[in-house]
Amino acid sequence: MQIEKEFKLERSVSSLKEILTNLKKFGAYHPLIQKVIYDDRFDSFIVKEKPFSFIPVSFSYTCIVEEEEERIIYHVNDIPFVKLKMDYSFKTIDRDHTELVLKINLGGPKWITKLMAKKMMEAQNILWDQVKAYT
Repeated sequence: MQIEKEFKLERSVSSLKEILTNLKKFGAYHPLIQKVIYDDRFDSFIVKEKPFSFIPVSFSYTCIVEEEEERIIYHVNDIPFVKLKMDYSFKTIDRDHTELVLKINLGGPKWITKLMAKKMMEAQNILWDQVKAYT
């Protein structure tokens, strides 16, 4: 399953890269992330997330952040039955305005990917609204 969404933000590319490359900062804005730990042995992040407020269960996964000139890519691992890659690319509008394009590639059983896609997009909308609020 592929999902794509654009966000127009009153932020420079460099300030967005600062948030996206440091998952501790990213996690501070993300409504489902509870904790982020950097694992320097593997140059990755361990992320603890609680996807449903009404279920007292959280889960953890690892994320490797790949930075390119105009893109940040998250390679998410350790989610059972799921393969996930999130690709954020930047289009500069002007010095202080950027269009952020998110492409999500999500593989796995259909019912899991549909549920995850819905939760992920809801979380992304909240995340970038919070980033806008703190501009």
